[in-house]
Amino acid sequence: MRKADGELVSRTKGTPQGGPISPLIANVFLHYGFDMWLTREYPGMLFERFADDAVVHCVTERQAREVREAIGQRLASIGLELHPDKTRIVYCKDSSRRQDYDQVSFTFCGYTFRPRKAYNRHEGKAYTSFLPAAGPGKLTEMRRKVSSWRIDRRSTSTLSDLAGPVNQVMPGMARVFHRFLPDCGDPGMQAPR
Repeated sequence: MRKADGELVSRTKGTPQGGPISPLIANVFLHYGFDMWLTREYPGMLFERFADDAVVHCVTERQAREVREAIGQRLASIGLELHPDKTRIVYCKDSSRRQDYDQVSFTFCGYTFRPRKAYNRHEGKAYTSFLPAAGPGKLTEMRRKVSSWRIDRRSTSTLSDLAGPVNQVMPGMARVFHRFLPDCGDPGMQAPR
């Protein structure tokens, strides 16, 4: 390992920052150090983890505080610590949960979860639901990708030509395009019924 002053020293522990094996080792470590522990200590509690970010679902604020404390202790016991600015309790406010709370949104894997307006499918009535949508960083990434297709410069292209890059990047979008524009997208795709 090369130190800041240029000196080379033998590595005795850890993996290099940005090394290809680092994420795999970290994932295995957290699988046993966090995932298995949480499953054993809090059976039935739902959670998601992606790399070193996790969302743990609790029923009450009291339970959330207890679990956050236990997770902090567990991580400390395996040489890790909770990030003080990123670790928080979020109230999933919706039409059924109407209490006031400081934190009512969070971002996980590029998607921001927060109270959003939704409509009842059968009656068409509006209500509030706790839903995800692409976060600001994810939206910027999506805009750049779409801009790189230079659709505005392809005035002689057919709808099928324009749908090609979209179908490769977002296969699910082909169904959406096909529903509204049956001549667009994969010619082998059947129109939804």
